Amino acid sequence: VAEDPPAWVDDPGRRTKLLAIVPQIEAHLGAELDRQKLPGFAIGIVEGGELAVSRGFGAIDPATGAAPDADTVYRVGSITKTFTAAAILKLRDEGKLALDDPASRYLPELAEVVYPTADSPRITLRHLLTHASGLPRLGRFEYSDSTREVTAAEVRAAVPGTALEYVPGTKEVYSNFGFSLLGLVVERVSGRRYRDYVSETILAPLGMTSSVWDEGAVPPGRLATGHVKKHGKLKPEPHWRFGASEAAGGLYASVRDLARYAAFQLSAYPPRGGAEAGPLRRSSIREAHTAARPAHLSVDPARPEGRYAVDARASAIGLAWRALESCEDEEVVLHSGAVDGYSAWVELYPRAGVGLVLLSSLVDTDREALLGEVRAALRRAGVTAPRKERPSPRLESAFQASVALYDRFERARYEELFTKGFVEHVSPGAFEEIVERLRKDHGACKPGALISSKGAREARFAMACERGRMAAKLTLDAGTSKISALRFSAVAPPTEAMKRSAEQVVALASGQKTAPFQQVFSHAVDEGAVQRELSELRAAHGRCKLGGSIESDGEQEHSFRLVCERGGNMVMKLELDPGAPGRVRELELEAAPQAGRCPERP
Repeated sequence: VAEDPPAWVDDPGRRTKLLAIVPQIEAHLGAELDRQKLPGFAIGIVEGGELAVSRGFGAIDPATGAAPDADTVYRVGSITKTFTAAAILKLRDEGKLALDDPASRYLPELAEVVYPTADSPRITLRHLLTHASGLPRLGRFEYSDSTREVTAAEVRAAVPGTALEYVPGTKEVYSNFGFSLLGLVVERVSGRRYRDYVSETILAPLGMTSSVWDEGAVPPGRLATGHVKKHGKLKPEPHWRFGASEAAGGLYASVRDLARYAAFQLSAYPPRGGAEAGPLRRSSIREAHTAARPAHLSVDPARPEGRYAVDARASAIGLAWRALESCEDEEVVLHSGAVDGYSAWVELYPRAGVGLVLLSSLVDTDREALLGEVRAALRRAGVTAPRKERPSPRLESAFQASVALYDRFERARYEELFTKGFVEHVSPGAFEEIVERLRKDHGACKPGALISSKGAREARFAMACERGRMAAKLTLDAGTSKISALRFSAVAPPTEAMKRSAEQVVALASGQKTAPFQQVFSHAVDEGAVQRELSELRAAHGRCKLGGSIESDGEQEHSFRLVCERGGNMVMKLELDPGAPGRVRELELEAAPQAGRCPERP
């Protein structure tokens, strides 16, 4: 096990940024309460491992007018499924089952389902957890009855003869029936009632004291009245009696309790050493958040107010949880619920350590209208910006030693820092020549900031130099912790001749003839081909201006960024002809790489 895995460095101003936008969020949510004519809802924002902000809107019950708060209890519906998944994972971690076990090992009735093909694999627990079992959305029992509870015998009796809708493992179709069966698996393996096992091993350790399974267990005045809309009017909805199917959606909870649950989920990040501090292993939490099946990719035209040229998102199911990535957000984990008059939502930003909780007392609440602007406000303020990864101390130390060696080469130190294989490939003399050439162009350099890292053994750092910029990318050997790879990349300031040539090429591309073509390009260049390339650039991108330097060798080659009117920025690479000073021998144009996952609007 690595002694010093990479750590994530949080933004110390994240809480301040969050609190600064609370009035803006409150105004939006208050407007949505009126626009949607909602009876009431409560929202919470988790940051720094705790409920940082919570607000209630409307009423717990319109008949009393009392305002909801973080302790008001709502039914959370299908968010219960994430607790069911946690229970299964806990039993797995205790060695009592395996996710790839045939589910019929624990529920013999599943041996009697009707498979669609002769070569269909048998349903596993993993199939049930990922909605990939082929079971229909609902079983042949009535869990929405408010007068009697569903019995375990009814749930089991609904299995034999059920025709699967598709081959297990080939398709995702949401199945409440499947999660009802997982609740029976928890009972069979643990020897306890599903609700007792979850309450005793998950809810209680997390301090979720308001979370219960029956409406009668909620203290007077704290249970929000669930509603449906009929003919435009609010109507209280009776509570369904899930009974033996409650693993699919029976839990009641408050914003404060779900905030504790969200904080526990977020505490699994980043992967690290140290003692476990909760009812489920950190690795198991991350496993539940990780896509178990290929993602569903959707790409739509850009929204008029959007930052990006497209609206793209990828969504995939984990173990009950759904993982989402979009142009705006790098990594989101979420689950929703809607049942007997209630609507619920939990959304996690693992790399930021931030979570959102929404509980509403109207089943068809427009949650996206409520939360869309909240997300946007958090994003604009940098509240959901990912934490930066800090490389291991060994990597930082190796980088600093490399810069010291750049400034003052010592053969013995070189052989001490680098692996035998690297020294054999790049002799001390060859390395000294490389750094002498770089020092000639850039002068002395000091260690700069981290640019990017990949795990505990590979990173790229900036170097602050007297002239121009440099970066060092290095990799450590896993066994010896010596440097097994090192590459310096440099950006020297353009020479006057290079800068003049670049300005002339950009002028030609914009249709300006500040100098004849023959004075800009060498005779070896195909004028017709270059003119066509510049015309295509102008047609696709409009006028472009010369931007900053990207890469250079000091004198003969240089890459510049072109800042264009439309269609995204470009990179222009020029190579001067040594036989014809000041004239371009080669021109290359390509789209500039973008830092984000989606192309931005020009």
